Amino acid sequence: MSVSRCQLFEAGFPADVLHLNDPSCKGTVRNGRVEFHFDNDEHICGTNLVANSTHFIYDNFILGTPRSEGDSLISREKILKLSFSCVYPQ
Repeated sequence: MSVSRCQLFEAGFPADVLHLNDPSCKGTVRNGRVEFHFDNDEHICGTNLVANSTHFIYDNFILGTPRSEGDSLISREKILKLSFSCVYPQ
């Protein structure tokens, strides 16, 4: 899975604060995009697998919480959660 690094950065989410459902699964920046990799073996990154009679469906999400900037009296928490799925015929 990959997403535009520029769009995320402009929204306040630098690449180093992003991860998949498993917080240890960070993205890497390449060609202006943040790429996330997972597999079906030992590096599933919190991916959920659902199978029906015709397809395998892998669901996960990209999470991000920007670093806080100083001690402000007014606090607003900004959270990014991008859900995605990959569907493959059986």
